[in-house]
Amino acid sequence: MKKIELRQMKDSLKDRIDVFICSASFEDRCFAIPNEAVTIDIASKLIFYVTDLESNIIQNAGKLASLLGNASRNVELAINDPGKTLRNINSALSEIFSQEKPQCYLVDITTFTHEGLLILMKLLQLRLKKSDKVIACYNGAKEYSYNESVAEKKWLSKGVKKIRSILGYPGLLDPSKKNHLIVLFGFERERTKRLIDMFEYDLVSLAFGGKGVSISEDHQVLNEKRHEELLILYPNARKFEISLIDAIDTKQQLLAYMSDFSEYNTVIAPMNNKISTVGAGLAAIENPEIQLCYVTANQYNLQGYSHPSPYCYLFEVLF
Repeated sequence: MKKIELRQMKDSLKDRIDVFICSASFEDRCFAIPNEAVTIDIASKLIFYVTDLESNIIQNAGKLASLLGNASRNVELAINDPGKTLRNINSALSEIFSQEKPQCYLVDITTFTHEGLLILMKLLQLRLKKSDKVIACYNGAKEYSYNESVAEKKWLSKGVKKIRSILGYPGLLDPSKKNHLIVLFGFERERTKRLIDMFEYDLVSLAFGGKGVSISEDHQVLNEKRHEELLILYPNARKFEISLIDAIDTKQQLLAYMSDFSEYNTVIAPMNNKISTVGAGLAAIENPEIQLCYVTANQYNLQGYSHPSPYCYLFEVLF
């Protein structure tokens, strides 16, 4: 993993990039990395976008297509129909996949939904040749909930519409075992509380970004503060730290932590940043007993979700 300025991205990529994959969003942050990718000679470009969440996403998908040019293709996803999301991602990958030559995929993970990103990861993992490579890039937010100046009032999403297992990560749950929920907790107390209350897991663990391994010190302080507030509500819950800047570290931390609770079924809810979400996906790919779940929201902070930072994280995804 390396942190670079966005303007250094082209010079930092030593491999030839054959395919660029990104996702449109209601956040302006969805343009941060594509603005740099357009300077790189790339044969195929896939722009995924959710059509049933917010009309601005569809508009931004069109802007990304104009930015990335004729080699780009827009692919519809549906937050309310994960089966359609899986089918359309799989179909798009089929069209650009090469059986003959090695390919390098550059994936902007910044503004995918957690579920869409994990489905994409699973389909890539199933399709890749040994000679292929996947490089993930992530633009960390300079500020979240920028339309709220008071830290206590900052929010990203509200409410819970549905909780479901993520396609490709069903887990191998033994009905004779107790159930362990691990939440990769970000800022969203309400959604996390609803998840815990709805399923009444036998053991709950709350993971948060540690000092020195978070995107920013301000984010880390708020994350830990809200984490401690949840622990007051759930005094029997366990806590541990994870990396939010290195997906391989996150994967290893999760697998090591789980090893102390082998008598439980494990369900992981990735609700922090997309780097840690990739880490959770890698952990579940290595240990197929893990189930990953997705918590859909009723409302997003469309007017002030995030500001992009001038930095980018680059790392190879090692399946």
